[in-house]
Amino acid sequence: MAPGWITWRYRQSMKTIFTSFACLIITVHLCAGTVYSITSDKSWNGNFPSYCGSCTFNISAGVTLTLNTNATCNSCIINGGIIAFTHDFTFQQSAFNNTKINVGAYSFNLQNNGTSFSNDVVNVSGAGIFNPSGTISISGSTFNFSGTSSFSNNGGQLDISSSNIYFYGNSFFNATAGPINLNSGSQMIAGDGTLSSKAYLLFNGPTLNLVDAGSALYIANINNYYYNWGTYNSLSNSKTYTTTSNNKNCGGTGQNSCKAQYYYGCGSFSNQGAVTCTTLAVSINDFSASRSGNEVKIAWSLPDAEQNSYFKIERSNDAVHFIPLSTLEAEGNDSRYTYTDISPIAGENDYRISFINSDGKISYSKIISVMINASAEISAFPNPVTGGQFYIQIPDSESATISVYSLQGQLLYMNTLAGQTKYAVRLPQTSNKQYLVVHVVTKENSSTFSLLSMP
Repeated sequence: MAPGWITWRYRQSMKTIFTSFACLIITVHLCAGTVYSITSDKSWNGNFPSYCGSCTFNISAGVTLTLNTNATCNSCIINGGIIAFTHDFTFQQSAFNNTKINVGAYSFNLQNNGTSFSNDVVNVSGAGIFNPSGTISISGSTFNFSGTSSFSNNGGQLDISSSNIYFYGNSFFNATAGPINLNSGSQMIAGDGTLSSKAYLLFNGPTLNLVDAGSALYIANINNYYYNWGTYNSLSNSKTYTTTSNNKNCGGTGQNSCKAQYYYGCGSFSNQGAVTCTTLAVSINDFSASRSGNEVKIAWSLPDAEQNSYFKIERSNDAVHFIPLSTLEAEGNDSRYTYTDISPIAGENDYRISFINSDGKISYSKIISVMINASAEISAFPNPVTGGQFYIQIPDSESATISVYSLQGQLLYMNTLAGQTKYAVRLPQTSNKQYLVVHVVTKENSSTFSLLSMP
């Protein structure tokens, strides 16, 4: 064999080894990803790649990362801050921790298995879509859907733990894949208490499992419904319940016609099976609320409380969309109960008590309101608003994220501003009066205001 051929083979082998080693170094570098520390408001387009692999985003409190392009974030970690969608966006196998996510009327696409949400607040409004096509887990989080937005679970198993999923207006949950597992007192609620709401929960095939006794589904009103041809499982007491061929809350005057797969509200679906509920303002007595400084003390009694029953204290800023604050066990007849809200919101605070007895039936108290003066640091004026324009006053020229929603949850305005202490907000003028819910978030504070907009 010629010495020249041997020398050539040696050189080719060394070249291959060197190239492989270089590729290994490049691959390890790419897999390590990039850590971004975001301390001021930024938009994705122009600051981050259209494909970000294994990226970590540490976002400071009150700071907004705006997703303004159709990019993909694969195996990403989002910590803190605010995420605002102004374009469809895709996350693959990512984790969100302690983040507020405002989706608006866009698509929040989740691909591949393993995306997780921990202690997050997710708001989807308008015709927005929360669209997982892989398995996801939700823990310690609150999801709010409004308008005609949807939660479309098309990918596989959905685990919900210590979380609340609300569907207001005409929003809906549509599950074609599963199973759907509710655990640790998790709830899914369809309806905002108004007859105009047609929110619903649709289970088109997948299994629904209520893992513990505290988890349940709630349907608020006669135009809200739970849809399931199949059964659901209560794992805490090893029971299976069917809801088909139901004739409750349907077929009567002012009600929808009865259909086998539909269960209209008001009703609950718990480890006690499907139970219709009633709204009885007289069921909870001596219900009062009083302000002490920046706290609100709530007190009530119930003359006929049963064992194994409990109360939920709920709060709203518009007397329509209520969120749970705490749960207390009933102690027996004629007991007096109190609860202190240590963090009421600026402006209107509406409170109600729901009582859930041992068979799952729900009774609601009347609604009482307490006004908390807007913080001296942040204010919104005038009220009422005329001509679609009002002002936000903040203490200094720090950045502020301003979001304005209709009473139905539609996002009307969102902007992040800096450099001034007073900002003008201009909305399209309408021919009818409407109520506005205004959220103002700075690095140090957050405030919510209810304003009446006049033509």
